[in-house]
Amino acid sequence: MKLRTLAFILLGPFGHCALASNCPTGGTTIFFGNGILTTEHDARGALWELQRRVDAALDASQPQRDKSCVQYSLAYDSEFVNNGGTKAFVTNVVGQFADAAVQAGLTDYATVWSKLFQYSSVVPSLPDSWAQALGQDFSNVLITITAPVQTDLQKHINLYQTELNAGNNVIVVAHSQGNLYVNEAFVLVSIQASAQMRVVAVATPSDHVAGGGPWVTLQNDIISLVPNALPSNTTNNNHPERCTSIFNLASRTRCHDFTESYLTGDVSGPKIINAVTALPWSVSLTFEDGGKGSGVLLYDASSRTMVNWSISVSGGNTIAFPPFSYAPADSFAAIGSGNAPMPERYWSFVTGTGAFGDRELRLVFLSSLTDAGGTVGLDLSKSFLSTECFNCSPIRNIVSGSVTAIASH
Repeated sequence: MKLRTLAFILLGPFGHCALASNCPTGGTTIFFGNGILTTEHDARGALWELQRRVDAALDASQPQRDKSCVQYSLAYDSEFVNNGGTKAFVTNVVGQFADAAVQAGLTDYATVWSKLFQYSSVVPSLPDSWAQALGQDFSNVLITITAPVQTDLQKHINLYQTELNAGNNVIVVAHSQGNLYVNEAFVLVSIQASAQMRVVAVATPSDHVAGGGPWVTLQNDIISLVPNALPSNTTNNNHPERCTSIFNLASRTRCHDFTESYLTGDVSGPKIINAVTALPWSVSLTFEDGGKGSGVLLYDASSRTMVNWSISVSGGNTIAFPPFSYAPADSFAAIGSGNAPMPERYWSFVTGTGAFGDRELRLVFLSSLTDAGGTVGLDLSKSFLSTECFNCSPIRNIVSGSVTAIASH
C-alpha cells in the first residue's frame, strides 16, 4: 500500500477507529473533518466525494490492491476558542457575521440567512456594497478563532494515537481552522519508528503545516485575509464564478468551500489527491566537503509530480554553504529537461527564480522513483550531476546518497 492511515480533519463529531491495523501489513484509515460553518451533513457529503476520488486514484495506480486496507470515517467538530476565551460555535460565528450585516444597515436578518451563505453558482454574487462593508468583519471573525477547544484537541490526539498504536500510519488533511487542531495534536502524539504521520493543509489560516507537509490555498480564498496565513499557491481554471475577485465577499467565501472549490478544482483537486496518495521517500546525502543532507520527498509517480519536499543540509564548508532547509516555502522543484533521457530522474530544488547565484540542490537518480518503492541511489558518475551550488558557483558535489521509500505498497 502507498498509504497506511489517512486522516482528513476539517472539524466535527468523531468517526470510529479500528483497534487493530486494517489489514495484516498495516492499513489506511481515512478521516475527514470540516472547518467551521459546515454542517455534519455537508461534511459527510465531502467525505464521500473525497473517498470516491482517492479510491479512483489508488485503483488506477494499484489495480490489484487490497481495498480493505483503506478505510474511511468522519471526524467532525464545531468548537473553537476565540481570543476572548469563549467557545465559538458554528451558530454564533454565523451570528456574528449576520449581526455585522444588520448593524451596517445593509439588510435584515431574513435576507442575511436566506442569501449570505448561498454557495450555488446560479445565485448572483452579493452586492459590492456588502463585500466592501463586510469583508473586514468576516476577516475579523476568522481571526478571532484562534485555538481549538482543549477537550476536542484531546479527542484528536486519541484518534491519531489509536491508529498509530494499531500499526497504521496517519495522514491528516486539514481544511480551514481544522489545521489548528492538527498542528497542536501533531506534536503531542507518539509516533513509532515504523509508523508515519503526515499532514496536508487545505485553505489553512496557520503560518505552518505540522511536519513540513504541503498546503493548497486558492488565490482569493477568504482565508488569505487572516494575517500570517500561508500564502495562496493555487489557481483553478474552472469554476469562473469562484475565486475571481479580491473585492467580492461572496466570491471569496465560495472560494473557501472544500468540495465545490478545492476538491472539484481542475488544479487544486489533483494537488490534494496527489498529496494524499503520493509515496514518501527518506533522503540521505553526503557532500565532498563533509556536509550532510537529510529529509523527505513526497513524490507521485503516476503524474511525475514532486508534491512536497523537506531537505536540510548542514556541515562541511559552512562559510560557503550555511545550513539551509529546502521546502516549498523557500524553493521550487523542477523536473529535468524533456531532452534528457527519463527526465523524471533529474530533479532540482531551486531558491529564488533560479537566476545566477541562487542556491539549488540537484539530485539525479539512477532510476525513476516508482510506486514499487525500495531504495534508489544517486547518479555520481560525473561531477556536477548530483550537487549543491549557487547556480552554480560555489559548488559541492554529492559523493554518496540515496532515497528510500518510507512506506511499502
